[in-house]
Amino acid sequence: MLDDVVAYLADPRTGESLQWCGNDKRVLTTESGRHYDVARQGYVTLFGAGRAFPGDNAHMVMNRDTFLASGLYAPLARRIAAHGAQMTMSSDQHTPVIVDMGAGTGYYTHELQRAVSSETRIIAADISVPAAKRLAKLDGHVGAIVADVWQRWPIKDACADLVMHVFAPRNPAEAARVLRPGGGVLVVAPSQRHLQELVAAGIAVHVDSQKADRLRQGFIEYFDEVDCDLCEWTITPTRSQIEQIITMGPSSYHSDTEKVSAAAAELAAVHQQITCSVEIRQYKRKDS
Repeated sequence: MLDDVVAYLADPRTGESLQWCGNDKRVLTTESGRHYDVARQGYVTLFGAGRAFPGDNAHMVMNRDTFLASGLYAPLARRIAAHGAQMTMSSDQHTPVIVDMGAGTGYYTHELQRAVSSETRIIAADISVPAAKRLAKLDGHVGAIVADVWQRWPIKDACADLVMHVFAPRNPAEAARVLRPGGGVLVVAPSQRHLQELVAAGIAVHVDSQKADRLRQGFIEYFDEVDCDLCEWTITPTRSQIEQIITMGPSSYHSDTEKVSAAAAELAAVHQQITCSVEIRQYKRKDS
């Protein structure tokens, strides 16, 4: 619930602490009088300025929710959770705090929550309102916010032990700001082999060969890379699951519906195995 993470939230414009407006847990406020209303679904929108990009729409979020519920990406979820638990093991002198920036539907957030200490607080953030509505339904000490990774994060300085980005944009400077000394970042991104059969069929976006190098360069000022774990597995999706893979992510912005449907039918008919290949990178703050 949002109440579990309010102590770690800050005004996205001024950096002031946020707290409940008296006994009214429908409004967050600052000492200077700025107010943020909590949506009836339980999330709060915290923007420093208007957002230029609305994030995933309701259709994309629904497709992702349906696909992930199939369990086809469960091997990745378990691996991410194991890394997250390992990276927060040393947080025994205080309540562990995790920021999942770009949390989407909360599938990986939920798996991580099961693996870490029961006292852990998780701030689940996404720029998409449809995603935030799902995040707000997560059980346990999870608070959902709508926030923009490219703006100042509505989170206090040096309050978090782990920042997680799963298939999501990254802002190393803001991650460094909100992390405690000793904190780290977990970055999950596709390798060049990810969904290569769908790329060959012309319906999925190819991963740029320079993407990994750009990722490292983006973090090098604030972080040291301490581990890179390649998680690979194969799936044999149905036609509808292939369509969901394409329409739940960035490929949806570049795909032709009829072409995707035809290719999905053809691949599913021959029970085509699809390669899933994802890199899980651990970064540690340089001043740790």
